[in-house]
Amino acid sequence: MEYLYVDEKYDSFIDFNRGISWFLTNSRPCGGFIAALMLEDIKIYFTIPGMGALHALVDNFLYRSVLNSIQIDLITSIRVPINGNNRTLAIYPTEIYLEKLSSIPNISKILVIPWN
Repeated sequence: MEYLYVDEKYDSFIDFNRGISWFLTNSRPCGGFIAALMLEDIKIYFTIPGMGALHALVDNFLYRSVLNSIQIDLITSIRVPINGNNRTLAIYPTEIYLEKLSSIPNISKILVIPWN
């Protein structure tokens, strides 16, 4: 499994953009998941240019959005899929949540954005 670890301590904007670019490229064939322990954890990213479409992930509890023609689904601590279906996963985890998400079978690649 391929991982990309984005370290926000150095240059968060460049690292975030590099991470999202990697995530979208690797999600193109099958779609992707974005996981957050709480919805508030990812809302800050909706303000970044080009990321506004992800706002649908939390609006009206749709938990699904399309970004650059790629289906993106939201995973929360109570909405964990039983199968990854060869999709890419982007996470902003705590250690315990990371362990829970690592048990999802058939995740093809993982982008990890650590806590500051």
